[in-house]
Amino acid sequence: MIKYDERHKINQKDVQWSGQISAKNLEEAKKTYRTVFNSEVVETQIYKKATPTSDGIYGIWFRAKSTVNELNDDQKRANKLNIRGEQLRLAEKHVGAKVTDNFTGDMRGNILEFDDGSEWLIFDSEGEARDRAIELVEEDLKNEPELFNQDWLAHYIDEDRLQRDLWDDVYNMNYESVSDDPEFYDLTEKDVEDESEAMTDKVEEMTDSDLSDPIQYIKDIYGDDEGIKKAMEIGGIDIKEASEDAIITDGVAHFLSTYDGNEVELSDGSVMYRVN
Repeated sequence: MIKYDERHKINQKDVQWSGQISAKNLEEAKKTYRTVFNSEVVETQIYKKATPTSDGIYGIWFRAKSTVNELNDDQKRANKLNIRGEQLRLAEKHVGAKVTDNFTGDMRGNILEFDDGSEWLIFDSEGEARDRAIELVEEDLKNEPELFNQDWLAHYIDEDRLQRDLWDDVYNMNYESVSDDPEFYDLTEKDVEDESEAMTDKVEEMTDSDLSDPIQYIKDIYGDDEGIKKAMEIGGIDIKEASEDAIITDGVAHFLSTYDGNEVELSDGSVMYRVN
C-alpha cells in the first residue's frame, strides 16, 4: 500500500491531493473522506487551531493509506454492483471474499453473492433490516400462519369477535341436537314443542361451553393448521402487532439469516445476514 502524507482538498467538482478537507468536525471529515476515496482514515487532527468560519468549518488534516489504482478499480466494481464503495469494501473484508453479484430483486432485499459461494443479505442500517423483517413476518402470518407457535399466535386473534361471530351458528346446531333427542339432555318433547326456558337455557349452556375457547373449537373442526387460519379469518388478527412482537422476541436475524441466525454489523452502520 502507498502511504500519502499530503493534505488534500475536496470541492463539489473535483478532488486534488493538495490542501485539506473542510468540515464542521472530525467525524464529518472522516465520512467525507471515506465516501469520496473509499479509503480508511488512519489519523486526523485539526489543521489549524484557529477560530472556525461563520459556518463552523475547520480545516482537517489527514494521514491515510490508499492506492489510486486499487481505489479506482474498487469504485468501478461498486458502481457496477450498485453498492456503495465503502459498503463493498467492508463486506468483502468481513467475508474474506470478493463480491461477484448483487441480486436486487429478491423479496428479502439485496443479496450479495461472493466468490466463495456464500450469499448475504445486506442493509444500510439495522432500522432498514428490522422494517424488512417485519414485512416478511407479516407475509408469513397472512399466508403460512402454521409456521408460528399456535399458542403464541392465538394471543393476537380477537377471540371476543370470533366468539360473537360463531355464536348463532353454534347455538342453532345445539338447538337441533336438543330437538332431535331431548331426553338425552334431560328434557322432554314438550320442552321442545314449547321452546321452554329449560330448553333455551340448556342450549345456551351448551353453546357457552363449546365457545369457551373459540380458537380450539375451530381447530377441533378444521384441524390445527386450517383451524388457525379460519380463526384468523373470522375473528381477525392484529398482524402488525404480532409481527413486531415476533421481531422483539426472536430478533431480526432469526427471520433474515437462514444460514446461522446471526447478524453482522459493519463499521459504516450496514448490517449483513448470511442466507446460505
